[in-house]
Amino acid sequence: MRLPTRASVVVTALLVAAGVAAGPSATAGTRTAVAWSPSDSYTAHADQPSMQMYFPLTCESSDAQGDTSATGAVAYVDALSFDDCAMTGLAVDLVDVSTSVRAFDLGPSASNPDTNDVLIEDVGIHVGGFGCGVDLEGSLHGYFDNTTGDLVIDDDLTAFNADCLGLVSDYDLVPFNATYHITG
Repeated sequence: MRLPTRASVVVTALLVAAGVAAGPSATAGTRTAVAWSPSDSYTAHADQPSMQMYFPLTCESSDAQGDTSATGAVAYVDALSFDDCAMTGLAVDLVDVSTSVRAFDLGPSASNPDTNDVLIEDVGIHVGGFGCGVDLEGSLHGYFDNTTGDLVIDDDLTAFNADCLGLVSDYDLVPFNATYHITG
């Protein structure tokens, strides 16, 4: 069995993301936490992460940083930022409101031996601007490509507290897409 690289652990921790709050979607006992010792820090960068509400929302870039840990979670996201975001040409702000984003290595992908499936829990992003406000929360699934050092996220967050000109409603699923390159 091939063990994930340190970079795969770091990539897993992003999020995303992307960073945003929900319980795990995997059943109990299916997550694998890889112990990394000593703990180390990482950075991650994504060009043009996007979300899809009624209109596409795209940012010029997103950056994250955090630490790998030997305490059970593969990695933690300590800071997440989004730069130059717009929806239909109007500027919007995306603010990380997560409190404890954790990323878990779910093991090698059944479809590609060069990737590891990843679960990122407790993600929370607030979108605001031009009379629009909405909180996006949830767990994100993706994969880490051991050959490129990229964490690829393509999953949905759930909208809450939506007051966004009818572009999104409470409980709508909002697709989040980003590819973060991990270094550190």
